[in-house]
Amino acid sequence: MVDITKYPESRQITRTIAIMRCLFGNSAQGLSTGDIAKAINETPTRVTVLIAQLANLGVVQLTRDEKRWRLGSFIVQGAIAHNRDMELAESELVEIKQRYNRIG
Repeated sequence: MVDITKYPESRQITRTIAIMRCLFGNSAQGLSTGDIAKAINETPTRVTVLIAQLANLGVVQLTRDEKRWRLGSFIVQGAIAHNRDMELAESELVEIKQRYNRIG
């Protein structure tokens, strides 16, 4: 197991995660760069740079009006895949429980 206390926190990763958290729940309307900057207590310039990098990776995308940002399809598809995995695991557990309940 990795001892995470041995590794210093990366400020850029922390900012990136903060942007993503800020965008969760705001996918329909999106948020402006200024709104994101205020929400995570960063400068608009720094947020603009990070947003551009995230957009290049498909993590965020512009809304149709090209004024606000939302999570990109990469993140949404990952969340959907995770949800499917959890549903499969849950159904397997239900099946196991049913087998044990029939014994005895």
